[in-house]
Amino acid sequence: MTFLVTRWQPFALIALTAASLAAVTACSSGAAVTSGASATASGAGGAGGAMATTGATTATGPGGNGTGGAASTSSSSAGVGGSVPAPARELGAYLGASCTCSQGKTQAEQALPGFSTWLGTTVDLGEDFLPAGTSWTDWAAPGWNLTGWKAWKAADAKHRLLLGPALGPTTDLAAGAAGMFDDDWKLLGQRLADAGLTDTVFRLAHEFSGNWYWYTPQGRESQFIGYWKHIVAALRSVPGQKFQFFWNPALGVSAQDGQPFHAEDAYPGDDVVDFIGPDIYDSDWGAYPTSGPITQAMNDAAWKTLSTGDHGLDWYAAFAAQHGKPVAIGEWGVWAVGDHHGGGDDPAFIQRMHDWIGAHDVAFHVYFEVKAGDGDHQLWPTTAFPQSAALFQQLF
Repeated sequence: MTFLVTRWQPFALIALTAASLAAVTACSSGAAVTSGASATASGAGGAGGAMATTGATTATGPGGNGTGGAASTSSSSAGVGGSVPAPARELGAYLGASCTCSQGKTQAEQALPGFSTWLGTTVDLGEDFLPAGTSWTDWAAPGWNLTGWKAWKAADAKHRLLLGPALGPTTDLAAGAAGMFDDDWKLLGQRLADAGLTDTVFRLAHEFSGNWYWYTPQGRESQFIGYWKHIVAALRSVPGQKFQFFWNPALGVSAQDGQPFHAEDAYPGDDVVDFIGPDIYDSDWGAYPTSGPITQAMNDAAWKTLSTGDHGLDWYAAFAAQHGKPVAIGEWGVWAVGDHHGGGDDPAFIQRMHDWIGAHDVAFHVYFEVKAGDGDHQLWPTTAFPQSAALFQQLF
């Protein structure tokens, strides 16, 4: 099946990276959480500029550079109160950086219980990031605080960490592909294992297919793939580990120097990937204005692009099925009306995400539960999205 996308703009793809970066480098107001579902990733123009697009794009199922394969379909008109049953999927929510905060507790220790109570379900998957702007020693060894996650894991064996370490504090993919950082990754893995976090899921190079992070593979795909394989081999060498690896591109197709980049060109192989999926936000530069009221027609148009557009949700579901992998969503959320063209308080987006997750082979999904500088997605404990928050609480 072929779809015509007349305007595939940066929508959510351009905004979330800044939120992710801010969460990585600063102590936010919450902690990372997940309990049976998951998240999105759209990226920001912070580290690499705004995403370029290529006019009218013909989108098909995965088959290499947008050709071949069969795209799955999704309900683009599902409204609030749909009949799809609650998905038996692992839900997650990122609530902020896991740094030491008030009273010597970590954000995870402070926010996880509260979010779980509000949601009315047990939170079993916590998401966190590692700061890239540091030395290898601080990144992989004593500099990173594992205290909160160690205690959280010890409290319940079902608890699991979803970790976004980027590709380490380096900008040299070639060196990584040559194995120069293998020992550092093994040290990180050993520290996680020592903390009892042997089942950590690594969200390596999140949103790599966007053009805002240094590690975009465009023009150096073989180096990216080689480095990925070295990382996986190093982490798998840690005794007792049960680590898994999440291939997490950005939604849509971005470009550098006018040349589009397709995520599948940097797929490292089925032997080193356990989960496949993008990040997604209710943000669309083609459908939503930067101010004024948001109409249902705008919501419908945005969802159609996000779900059935080129390298949208349906495309990634088909690509994952083609490789025999379950889908995962590293970040997702509503987005305030403003410069990043968000859909505002949009319960239809919550319903549609719930229904899409329930209709596909989704292992986990993570709600990006923060009020970031470049976009507000927060549903709890206070929110600018009361209708979305109420429906999220009901459905998940």
